[in-house]
Amino acid sequence: MPYSTLTGKGQITIPKVVRDNLNLKTGDTLYFRLEKGEIKIIPVSKSIEDTYGLLARNK
Repeated sequence: MPYSTLTGKGQITIPKVVRDNLNLKTGDTLYFRLEKGEIKIIPVSKSIEDTYGLLARNK
Protein backbone atom coordinates (compact mmCIF):
# COMPACT_ATOMS: atom_id res chain seq x y z
CA MET A 1 0.00 0.00 0.00
CA PRO A 2 1.46 3.40 -0.98
CA TYR A 3 2.04 5.94 1.76
CA SER A 4 3.17 9.55 2.16
CA THR A 5 4.51 11.75 4.97
CA LEU A 6 2.92 15.02 6.04
CA THR A 7 5.35 17.98 5.88
CA GLY A 8 5.60 20.83 8.37
CA LYS A 9 3.50 22.93 5.96
CA GLY A 10 0.71 20.33 5.94
CA GLN A 11 1.58 19.07 2.46
CA ILE A 12 1.75 15.51 1.15
CA THR A 13 3.04 13.96 -2.05
CA ILE A 14 0.57 11.63 -3.73
CA PRO A 15 2.54 8.50 -4.64
CA LYS A 16 3.17 8.02 -8.37
CA VAL A 17 1.30 4.71 -8.49
CA VAL A 18 -1.83 6.48 -7.15
CA ARG A 19 -1.44 9.46 -9.52
CA ASP A 20 -1.03 7.12 -12.47
CA ASN A 21 -3.97 4.94 -11.46
CA LEU A 22 -6.28 7.98 -11.15
CA ASN A 23 -4.74 9.76 -14.17
CA LEU A 24 -3.95 12.82 -12.02
CA LYS A 25 -2.02 15.64 -13.65
CA THR A 26 -0.40 18.85 -12.39
CA GLY A 27 -3.09 21.42 -11.66
CA ASP A 28 -5.91 18.90 -11.08
CA THR A 29 -8.30 19.74 -8.24
CA LEU A 30 -8.86 17.28 -5.41
CA TYR A 31 -11.73 17.25 -2.91
CA PHE A 32 -11.02 16.14 0.68
CA ARG A 33 -13.93 14.52 2.52
CA LEU A 34 -13.80 13.48 6.18
CA GLU A 35 -15.71 10.28 6.83
CA LYS A 36 -15.73 8.38 10.14
CA GLY A 37 -12.21 9.44 11.09
CA GLU A 38 -10.79 8.83 7.60
CA ILE A 39 -9.85 11.17 4.77
CA LYS A 40 -11.17 10.43 1.29
CA ILE A 41 -9.45 12.27 -1.56
CA ILE A 42 -11.65 12.59 -4.62
CA PRO A 43 -10.51 14.00 -7.98
CA VAL A 44 -12.80 16.79 -9.17
CA SER A 45 -13.43 16.47 -12.88
CA LYS A 46 -15.32 19.73 -13.32
CA SER A 47 -15.20 23.16 -11.75
CA ILE A 48 -17.86 24.34 -9.31
CA GLU A 49 -19.04 26.81 -11.95
CA ASP A 50 -19.54 23.97 -14.45
CA THR A 51 -21.69 21.97 -12.04
CA TYR A 52 -23.73 24.85 -10.56
CA GLY A 53 -27.44 24.06 -10.78
CA LEU A 54 -26.85 20.41 -11.62
CA LEU A 55 -28.61 19.17 -8.49
CA ALA A 56 -32.28 20.02 -8.12
CA ARG A 57 -33.46 21.50 -4.84
CA ASN A 58 -36.31 19.78 -3.01
CA LYS A 59 -39.20 22.14 -2.38
